[in-house]
Amino acid sequence: MKHREIADYRNAQLIEQNYICPLCELPIDPKQAALDHCHKTGMIRMVLHNNCNGLEGRLNKWANRSKADKKVFMQNVLDYWDIEFDNPIHPRHK
Repeated sequence: MKHREIADYRNAQLIEQNYICPLCELPIDPKQAALDHCHKTGMIRMVLHNNCNGLEGRLNKWANRSKADKKVFMQNVLDYWDIEFDNPIHPRHK
């Protein structure tokens, strides 16, 4: 794909996605649309909010830093957040 083709491709993809971000599931204003791609392969994925695109990239980097399989790590984080702990309150909690 050539750089000048990005806007048209992004707009067509937005229509195909019904203007919905696949990560947060909220509507995407075309002014806030980012054409996401894999930084390893260059393959275009989908259109995300600019903010969701940045967060996805940071999550990917952070998960890679764990040295574990990043999908396993992320699933473990989600599972961990669902645990109901019955422990004392941290003293710095306000």
